[in-house]
Amino acid sequence: MTLDGAPRASRRGLRNVAAAALVCALSLGAAELILRARERAQSRPVHPTLGVRGYRGAPFERERPARGVRVIAVGDDSTWGSGLPAEHAWPELLEGLFARDGRASRVEVLNAAEPGADAARVRELVNSHVLALQPTWLVIALGASDTRRALEASAARPWWWGSALARALASPPQPTEWSHESALELVRRARFTFGVELAQLVESAWNKRCYVAIVQTPWPPAPGDAPPAASAQLDSRELARRVHAALCEEAAHVARVHDVALIDARGALEFESFDERGQLELRGAQALAQAVYADLRARIP
Repeated sequence: MTLDGAPRASRRGLRNVAAAALVCALSLGAAELILRARERAQSRPVHPTLGVRGYRGAPFERERPARGVRVIAVGDDSTWGSGLPAEHAWPELLEGLFARDGRASRVEVLNAAEPGADAARVRELVNSHVLALQPTWLVIALGASDTRRALEASAARPWWWGSALARALASPPQPTEWSHESALELVRRARFTFGVELAQLVESAWNKRCYVAIVQTPWPPAPGDAPPAASAQLDSRELARRVHAALCEEAAHVARVHDVALIDARGALEFESFDERGQLELRGAQALAQAVYADLRARIP
């Protein structure tokens, strides 16, 4: 009994271990599939079909009024108004400024921005949906999301970062410092990519006989920001500022080459215009709307 029972107990134990390992593997596999599905769902466009009811703000007619001026603002979180009610997003405030000077019946402003959209995504939206709404003016406010994308792409991902489960359990690996050489290359690549997308976006609008205004928006400052000390390395905050400044320079270059309006709103916003997450607060949205209005009011009869 003792000799026969021991092997049986040993085999039973091995079977239990194998069963537990199988259950664990299945559970991990199921978790991986669920998390991947969640990531795919989150990465889908906020507006899969930008239409009459897909834009942020009040409903509007698809056809532009015969004698009306339709301004459509495109961009990322700042234009969308992340963290703000729809009526406090700067495109809505811009429409209010036109209404205040007696042009409420002639000038309408639509918010076709998308949170997290970079220049490539905005170009896709403009070509597939926005231009079909016959904008008189297309106002493009980009830079923040493209800056973040550039820094994210610079991070070297370990092999295990390909797992959705690992991404859910661990923070994304990010370099904390860059050499001046690597920072210069990152800035160069980001500016080139941004410039190509923005130029194609402007050309698409021109082909549809649409006026274009490019808005240079500020990079949100961090508390206690000071001029960087001379060092062989750059930290992430300083690199982000450099990338964003390069994108603003590229936006100005594209505006000159394509002869479109350039609105420099960087000086209009102060530190108090942003919340702790770097998103525009109401004060910042008002300042940005005023900067855009100050330029467009002379161009729109």
